Amino acid sequence: MDIDLALREEKPTPLTAEITPDVKRDFEKWDYSNRTSLMIMKHIIPKAFRGTEY
Repeated sequence: MDIDLALREEKPTPLTAEITPDVKRDFEKWDYSNRTSLMIMKHIIPKAFRGTEY
């Protein structure tokens, strides 16, 4: 499930008009992993440890 992909890999270069399907697929996989990881962390870490509200 590549949830930790965003933690293991650097952020890919931003998408441009002349990208290949492979680059787009890799970026989308990294982006999904990043959003999922952030959502999990926000729900697991208690508000007292997070500091100010976002």
